[in-house]
Amino acid sequence: MIGMLRMMLSALAAQLLGTVREVEANSTVAAVKVQALIRVMDFVTAAIFAAKRGDDTPAENEQILAQLEAQLTAFERDTRTLAARGAHHGEARHEIAAGAVAQLRAVSFAAQVEEMTS
Repeated sequence: MIGMLRMMLSALAAQLLGTVREVEANSTVAAVKVQALIRVMDFVTAAIFAAKRGDDTPAENEQILAQLEAQLTAFERDTRTLAARGAHHGEARHEIAAGAVAQLRAVSFAAQVEEMTS
């Protein structure tokens, strides 16, 4: 599971690098995306540390993934509310959050498949 979370973190890092290249003097949307990506990366990094400290049991891994999904889902819900209210660059934040939830669900599915086949 740690390897799959690292892959997710690596994909987020690549996305962050691309977004940093978009930052211009007059553009705040890219800066907002950078902030959102860093927040998501913080959630994923904390999950990796929790997994490393743990016993690497299926039940514990499931709990770590569930906690991460809860954090990302709450972030996605908050950003969706901001976007609905017309908050400044709320839609950009929501896109990052929704994408992270989708990535995590893909990682979770891959971890379940790996567990069943090992």
